[in-house]
Amino acid sequence: MTAQPALFRRAERRRAKLRLALAGPSGSGKTYSALQIAFGLGQRIALIDTERGSGELYAHLGAYDVCTLEPPFLPQKYVDAITAAEQAGYDVIIVDSLSHAWVGDGGMLDIQGRAAARTGNSWSAWREVTPMHNQLVDKLLQSPCHVIVTLRSKTEYVQTQESGKTVIRKVGLAPVFRDGVEYEFTVFFDLAADHTARASKDRTGLFDGRYLIPASDTGRELLAWLDNSTEDPLFSPAEPAPDAQPAAKPRRSPQPGTWKEKFLASCAAQGLGPEEDVKAWALSLAGAPPDASFDAIPEEKFCHLTVAGVAKKPEAARASFNRWRDHKETAQKGA
Repeated sequence: MTAQPALFRRAERRRAKLRLALAGPSGSGKTYSALQIAFGLGQRIALIDTERGSGELYAHLGAYDVCTLEPPFLPQKYVDAITAAEQAGYDVIIVDSLSHAWVGDGGMLDIQGRAAARTGNSWSAWREVTPMHNQLVDKLLQSPCHVIVTLRSKTEYVQTQESGKTVIRKVGLAPVFRDGVEYEFTVFFDLAADHTARASKDRTGLFDGRYLIPASDTGRELLAWLDNSTEDPLFSPAEPAPDAQPAAKPRRSPQPGTWKEKFLASCAAQGLGPEEDVKAWALSLAGAPPDASFDAIPEEKFCHLTVAGVAKKPEAARASFNRWRDHKETAQKGA
């Protein structure tokens, strides 16, 4: 009997590209937040601007290139601009904003309205729009670049009581696009008027229960998660020896600023030391020569070593550190 090819294989998370959406009311910082995250994801950034040149107001933050789309906001214009950015070799593509492809002049709702007026059937008019919508969404999802999109939110004003006073606040509701768009993204951030972000959808698990102000560190944190596609052999847990001692109880450490400081603090919290050994171990993890400077290791590497290594897999990190230290002691004895 001829063996049938296997229908299933072992699940394995592979290196991926980010698909991130930022939705919020006007003034919540969608463009600013998108750029900050992009600076942590890559070097070459392309911003597709539909907001009448507002994308260039943040040129002081860092280097990025802009393509301005003018009305009519046909979905094909977005597809063509994304294709051009891919062919130019950009690392990150920002679409600011995707909502114009839906409600903007010449967008999908306009196309549906004209088709309904022509045919007299608003239901069948969606047959013209849905293929355009699907082509645009597929382009976003299949791009070889990291993709960040901004979306306007339907806005409502609510009345709240704070310290005995009545305060009127602007809040964002559903994103302005076709229903269900949030299901297409790896992470979907809802931005509030005070610029704080909360992930209403998060496949990474990095932002569960967190409120944050998006920054370049957010991009580096996401990049470390995306790059952690297979088990890093340096962090592969070793079989414990029969007489292995229990791991040292983690001790509290201060909240550091840079990723280098976070890496050292995470190592200290896991009982790894002394610090000079930790620094030498980090050089070996980074693939640097032993005589290289610890400070020369890029922040992106420290982010990866912290997020995808010590913080995520502390037992494997301790095993890796102990193997490195054993190797070092063996080399010193043989010298």
